[in-house]
Amino acid sequence: MNRKLLIVEDEPGIVDAYRIILGSTSAPARIVSSRSQAVAVQNAPVAAAFELEVATTGEEALVKIQQAVAAGQPYAGGFFDVKLGSGIDGIETIRRAKDTDPEMLYCLVTAYQDRSLDEIEKVFGPDFSDRWDFLAKPFTQNEILQKARNLCSSWDRRQKEKLYLDQIHTQQDQLVKSERLAAIGTLARGIGHEFGNILHRLIGISEIAALKNDPTEMRQALSTVATAAERAGAIVRNLQSLVKMEVKREKISLYTPLKECLTLIDHELKRAGIEVKENWDPELPLVLANKVEIGQVFLNLLINAQHAMETTGGTIEIRSRTQGKEIVVEVADTGCGIAPEHLKRLFEPLFTTKGERGTGIGLSVCRKIIANHSGRIEVESTLGKGSCFRLVLPTT
Repeated sequence: MNRKLLIVEDEPGIVDAYRIILGSTSAPARIVSSRSQAVAVQNAPVAAAFELEVATTGEEALVKIQQAVAAGQPYAGGFFDVKLGSGIDGIETIRRAKDTDPEMLYCLVTAYQDRSLDEIEKVFGPDFSDRWDFLAKPFTQNEILQKARNLCSSWDRRQKEKLYLDQIHTQQDQLVKSERLAAIGTLARGIGHEFGNILHRLIGISEIAALKNDPTEMRQALSTVATAAERAGAIVRNLQSLVKMEVKREKISLYTPLKECLTLIDHELKRAGIEVKENWDPELPLVLANKVEIGQVFLNLLINAQHAMETTGGTIEIRSRTQGKEIVVEVADTGCGIAPEHLKRLFEPLFTTKGERGTGIGLSVCRKIIANHSGRIEVESTLGKGSCFRLVLPTT
């Protein structure tokens, strides 16, 4: 446990009281006097010892806090006298210190009723309300001990909670990446077939052109070769774009990641007899987004639509429109649809209707990505008729 505390007090007698109550040295019971109050102090048990440092002015306290953070040994909390003798007072000191050390906790100590709790809260702001406490002089030994214990235990608890949340975020990021790789793995066979077709076409055209000495046919063959090579290059570029682990966001057209995904899955859609209809608004505003993550969402929805129609064929319709300050993109299919009892669980982690073929994390990851972009994902489906997944994102 972090037991490092900062005492910000300009009266030597009160500082002495803090040292006796919170320090590890034993001293006889005594009365510690100051200008405005007397504090009764008993022996402080060694087990209650805290690591204390003292600052007599607000400016000195700010320096000590900055130095402690820089050294990687921050204070768990501090006792700040409101009425310091010179310089900035305790309230202003805390107001400045909370930006230097966002994790430090504070206890204001005063014998003066010059500031109400509401006034202090207005200075610190409502978001800071769980990081400061209040104690009136004259204080007792038990009050100081309990406040000190609360400061240290609260600081430790908050650090553990922060570590736990960091671990959750790391696991979520890993889940997003693993689902992205799983989606790419699903595409691998189709991409391999398409590359095989492109290569066979290149070889066949080249061999035929080599056997002829007709300049016109040679130019036509070279044009066909260039087109096929560009197609292969586009597949590679789009695949590379999808596997990038980028975290940056930029203003993009949602059509860009969608088109890249359609290029990657085109061969599999054609093989399954699935037609793609695009009803895309060319005037659609840009969005601030991570292109790779949005592409992962589109790819997952397209693969799901393909799976819903792979034995029957059908149609995927992609629609976009503006709706106030939001952009709406819909991916609708004419597949098998989703049972009503499954709809409410569709975005739950590990829930799948695909049996052994499904991981149950694809749609839950999609929802997380869209939520992280301040948007939402909705679904409508009729069993035996098809499904429509709707992405709603704010405009820039």
